[in-house]
Amino acid sequence: MQTSSLPHLVCGSLRKTWFLQIFTLGLWSSFLSNFRWIEILRLSSVASINIRQEPGTKTGRNPGNAAKRAPTIEPPPPTNLQTKESAQRNESIISESIFGVDVSVVEIAPRQSFAANYAKVVDVAAEVYDGYRADEKQLERVLVREEISYYATAMLHLKLLEVKAKQGERVLRSAEKDLRKATADDIFNIPQPLFAYLSEIGVYCDKIGKETRLDVPDLPIAVAQGFGGYHANRIDEDSHNLFEEVPSLGIAGDMLMAVASAAAEPIPNFHVGLPLNGAVTSNLVGKFYPAPPPYVTSCVNCHYLM
Repeated sequence: MQTSSLPHLVCGSLRKTWFLQIFTLGLWSSFLSNFRWIEILRLSSVASINIRQEPGTKTGRNPGNAAKRAPTIEPPPPTNLQTKESAQRNESIISESIFGVDVSVVEIAPRQSFAANYAKVVDVAAEVYDGYRADEKQLERVLVREEISYYATAMLHLKLLEVKAKQGERVLRSAEKDLRKATADDIFNIPQPLFAYLSEIGVYCDKIGKETRLDVPDLPIAVAQGFGGYHANRIDEDSHNLFEEVPSLGIAGDMLMAVASAAAEPIPNFHVGLPLNGAVTSNLVGKFYPAPPPYVTSCVNCHYLM
């Protein structure tokens, strides 16, 4: 039994050895095959790395392909080159502008004149009187409102004559020269509110030197019914603006003379002529009372003093 089984055992061991040799050979050939692919991949990676690191190329391509690219066209050289050196400038870049640091705009005719409205001087005089009356209980026995209004009107015209004489653009009339000569050495006591009002009358000059000159009206010396001091002897379309804007000694004198009346509300007698069917209203500068009459519809020119 042992003899018969020996070949079987030998044959079995031989088959096992053959199988192991075949299996080992298959693993070895498979390993060699995989190693060859690994080597090929490694070489290709190194080649690609070498190609990317090739000097002289920017895109990682073959340097031989660079000669096939289109040639670069350079821009044409400038033709307006400055060959002469310019002098160095240290001033500001805005020095040559229209509104530079050292450039100013001046009008061609900087001197202009204007006509002012002086009707408020009568209101200032009335406020001054009311202020004095609060302190002086017996002031009405010494001084009345019409008197201080007359005084303020006289001071106004003295101030206007002074401005007119200093301007030198218009010749003073004989009556104006005589008045300035008669009051040249006189000293007048003027209340502070009235003094502040009179001090602002004159030529105005702004920051750029522009002078705005005052158009001084003529001294009112017209005579009406034997009384003087009016702008004209009659109120009409040519003179009504003066009677409404510039106080006159004639109207102030008419108001002062009405104080002697015994009536509770004396009616002043304005000697200046009026339009046909016209009536004097509160628009007449210097008129305090009485209340203006109702508007007369039949009067054509009554709106001059309404």
